[in-house]
Amino acid sequence: MSIKGIVTDGLLKEWLTEEPTDKTIYNKMTKYFTIHVENDLYNLWSEHYGTEMAIVVTAEKERVFLEQVMGQYPEAFSVGIVDEAG
Repeated sequence: MSIKGIVTDGLLKEWLTEEPTDKTIYNKMTKYFTIHVENDLYNLWSEHYGTEMAIVVTAEKERVFLEQVMGQYPEAFSVGIVDEAG
């Protein structure tokens, strides 16, 4: 199933506060297998019940910001740069 629409405050709160009860396969972070949110600046993918994440940014300042924030947690995040231009 795929749902397309606007991310409301209620949906965002659910994503940030829910605790999935089904953890028989592995430690799920969300009840959704995939969450994909996209706007003019970001293209965010949360995959495999929230255990993997990819964030594509279009502006250099956003890339620098994400590297600074996530770079503080090297045991939890790996930061890579992909040149989509080829």
